[in-house]
Amino acid sequence: MCGIVGILRFDGKAVEDSDLRPLNESIIHRGPDDDGFFTDGPVGLAMRRLSIIDLTNGHQPQTSADGGLIIVFNGEIYNYRALRSELSMLGYPFQTHSDTEVILAGFHHWGTGVFSRLEGMWGLALWERATRRLYLSRDRLGKKQIYYGRVANALVFGSEMSVPMAFSPDLRRLDYGAVAEFLTYSYVTGPGTALSRVSSLPEGHWATVDCDGRMDIRPFWAMETVPRADAPVGLAASADACWELLVKAVEKRLVSDVPITLMLSSGLDSSAIAWIVARELNAPLRSYTVGYDDADFDESADAGVLARRLGLDWQRIPLDGGVVRDAFPHFIRHASSLQANTAQMVYYFVCKAIHADGFKVAMNGSGGDELFAGYKTYRADAIFSYFRHLPTGARHGLHRAARLLPASLGRVSLDYQLKKFTECPYMDIAKAHSYWRTIFSPMELKELLVPEVHSSMAAFTRPYDAAFAQLGATADPVINNLLASDLKAWLGPMLPWADNISMAHSVEIRLPFLDHDLVQAALTLPSATLFKGWELKRIMKAFLKDRLPDDVVFRRKAGTHLPISRWLDNELAGVRDHGLSVLRKSGLVRPEVMDRFVEDHRNRRMDNTFKIWNLMVLGAWIDEFSISC
Repeated sequence: MCGIVGILRFDGKAVEDSDLRPLNESIIHRGPDDDGFFTDGPVGLAMRRLSIIDLTNGHQPQTSADGGLIIVFNGEIYNYRALRSELSMLGYPFQTHSDTEVILAGFHHWGTGVFSRLEGMWGLALWERATRRLYLSRDRLGKKQIYYGRVANALVFGSEMSVPMAFSPDLRRLDYGAVAEFLTYSYVTGPGTALSRVSSLPEGHWATVDCDGRMDIRPFWAMETVPRADAPVGLAASADACWELLVKAVEKRLVSDVPITLMLSSGLDSSAIAWIVARELNAPLRSYTVGYDDADFDESADAGVLARRLGLDWQRIPLDGGVVRDAFPHFIRHASSLQANTAQMVYYFVCKAIHADGFKVAMNGSGGDELFAGYKTYRADAIFSYFRHLPTGARHGLHRAARLLPASLGRVSLDYQLKKFTECPYMDIAKAHSYWRTIFSPMELKELLVPEVHSSMAAFTRPYDAAFAQLGATADPVINNLLASDLKAWLGPMLPWADNISMAHSVEIRLPFLDHDLVQAALTLPSATLFKGWELKRIMKAFLKDRLPDDVVFRRKAGTHLPISRWLDNELAGVRDHGLSVLRKSGLVRPEVMDRFVEDHRNRRMDNTFKIWNLMVLGAWIDEFSISC
C-alpha cells in the first residue's frame, strides 16, 4: 500500500526529483515507511510506501528484470502468489516476493491484459521505456484512485486530489456544475471532480499517455457486461454459493506480513466477517467500534457482545462532538476530494485508534448493503410502485401532512423519511430511487445557488441516470439493476474517501464484500433471491441464521450515523459558522437562503443535518485548499 505521484511533460523538458518532492510530501501520511523516485527525461514517478507485503524488498519505483518497465503501485493484489507461480513457469526471473513485481512481470508477458487477471485493489502508473509511453490503471470498482490534471505542458497525477492541487494554482479552480452535484449527493461522481481541470481515471479502466499529450482511456471490466442468470436459482443454493465466496474473500484479505484488524459495527456485514475470522478461519482479529454517549445513536454495546461471544479482542472508541470539532480541519485536509458523507468521521476515528495501536491494516463490511439489498431505500422503491398511482391530490395531501411533523433529529428518523418520500417529484422508480439519496431538492438548489452556479447544474439525477443507462435499465428496473446502480453511483464515489480517510492514519482498508468473484456472483443472482416482500438481505440472513445468534441476524438495521444533528448547534457550532462564512464570501450561494436552513434546523421545523453538513464541508474545503471560485 502506497501513495503515488507522477509528472509527464509534453514540452521535451526533463522532470527532476525536485519537481516530484513537493507532490510526494503532500501524501507522506500514505506511506511513512519508505519513499522512492524515478526520472527519465520527460517523466517522473515517485511514491510513499506503507509496507505490508515483502517488508524489506518491496521498495518502489520498481524496474522490470530487463530494465524496460518502471512502476509505482498503490494497492494490494490478492492473487499475486498464483500469478507469480504462473509467470515463474514462463521464465520470469523474480527478484522479490512483492505483488508489485508480479504486475511488472505480468505486463511484460501479457501487456495490458494483465489488468483483467489481477484480483485486488490498485491505482498504478507504469512507464514503458521503448515506446516512451505512460500507462495508468485503476481496479474494477475503484477502491484506489488516480487523479490527474493538465496544465499547458504537463500532466500531473497522484493517489489523492491534493497532488494536482499542489502542482499548480491553475488546477485549483472550482467546477460550478460539481457544486450542485455535491450539494445534492454529498459527492461528485467521476470521472469529473469538484475542480474544473482535474479528473479521475474511471474505475475498471486503463489509460495511455504519450509524450505529445495524447491520452487514450479504455475499459478492461464493466459491471454491465456481467452476464445475468437465465434460470431461477433457489435461495438456499444461492446463499451457500455466496457464503463460500465470502469466506474465500476474507481468507484472501488475511494475506499480509503485518497483523490485521477489524472495524466492527452492530450490523450484519461486519458481524459476518467477524464470525468468519473467528470460527471459520481461526484467525480472531482485534476489533474496533465507535461509541457515543447518545443512546439513540450508540451501537457499541451490541458490537461488544458479539466480539466477546466470538473471543475477539475488542476496543470501544468513545466519540463526542468536541472530539469531532477538534479533528475537523485535519479531516477536511486529508479527505482531499470534496466529500461529505458523515460516516467518514467513523472511519477517521477508528483508523486513528488502529494506527495508535501499531496496526496498518483493517477489514470492514462496506459493500454488503449494495450486493445483497440491505438499504431501506429498496423498501421505499417497493412502496413507491403503489404510491405513484394515487391521485395527485392525495399525494400532495400526504406531503403536506408529513411536513407538519416536527423534526426529531434522530437517526434518519421516520419524520425525515416520510417528508423525503412524499416530496418525490418523479413518477418512475429509477428516478425515485436516485431521489432517496439526495440532500437538497431541485427547488431548494434553485433557491440556494446564485444563477451562474445553478445554470451550470447538470440533470438533477445525473449520477443515477448514467448508471441506469449503462446498465440498460428501464424506468421500472428490477432489484438487480437498483443494486448495481447503487454500486456504481452510490458506493463507487464513496470508495475514494474511505481510502483517503483511512490512509490519513496510514491504515489500509480491505473490503471482502467487494471481492471480484463475490461481486460477479451477486450481480447474476435472480431478483427474488435478493429482495422479496419486505425482507432485506435475504441471502445473508439465509447463510448466517445457523451461524450467528438470531438477535444479530434479525436485528433492525441501524446504519452508520453520528449524532451530528444534535452537535450542530452545540459543539460543532464554531466549525459550522466558519464553513458557512466562507460560503457567504464565495459568491456561490444566497446567504439568506442558507441561513434559513440553519434556522429551520435550530427550531426543529426540519431536520437539515445533512444540508448544513454539506454546506459547512464545502466552505471548509474551499478555505483549506484555497480554491478559486
